[in-house]
Amino acid sequence: MSALHVLQVLLFVGVAWVALGRTRELVYEAGRIEGRPFHAALRGALRAGNVARAEALAADAGPAWVGRVARQAFEARAARLDVAALTEEVLLELRHAARRSPRQLRA
Repeated sequence: MSALHVLQVLLFVGVAWVALGRTRELVYEAGRIEGRPFHAALRGALRAGNVARAEALAADAGPAWVGRVARQAFEARAARLDVAALTEEVLLELRHAARRSPRQLRA
């Protein structure tokens, strides 16, 4: 096997790694939970005054993006910090992650 073949194999492995990482991010994290039903359940629990149930919903969401934002809001509320600013920070990180990966695939 020549050096060119080794380079081609390494390049293929690198591209596959990036593609699989992007797929995992979009399927397992970003799209793991349907946003509307999650928001409806979260809103229903909060309107009923059941904050513990709403926090449990956010915790059960795992690495899903909607769950990460909700967990950040509850953590900020518990720490008596600015909820809007901290959730906006998480949203910006997620938007950056969503835009970053397609550029990696094009390169």
